[in-house]
Amino acid sequence: MTEAYSRAKSAQRIGDRSAAQEHRQRGDAHKSEMEELDEQAAKIIFRENNKDRDDGKVDLHGLYVAEAVRFANEQLRSARLKRDDVVYFIVGKGLHSDAGGAKIRPALEDLCTEQRLDHSLDPNNAGVLVVRLD
Repeated sequence: MTEAYSRAKSAQRIGDRSAAQEHRQRGDAHKSEMEELDEQAAKIIFRENNKDRDDGKVDLHGLYVAEAVRFANEQLRSARLKRDDVVYFIVGKGLHSDAGGAKIRPALEDLCTEQRLDHSLDPNNAGVLVVRLD
């Protein structure tokens, strides 16, 4: 994908519009395939992480932040429909993140704040975000 876009820029620079368009289309096709494969991988990771989980407990390990937020939103919607009182999001402590620290927990805290949901870290496990729906 990157190579195709780079070739498109080079062709554009020398005025070869036809080659630039061809390379850009190739880059777009690779990008689309990459996004589709990322989505498939996220679904597999989520399913495997949660196949033996109790209702109300959702493991978001191994997902990119945007994916984790999307899955969390879906789980919150589902929990509301089932009239659950609480959802436990297993977000980790950020120990395996880069020097910037935890990424998923702050994103989910922002989501909860936006949706005006009461939330806090589990006092017994700082890697679990407790979201109260009542």
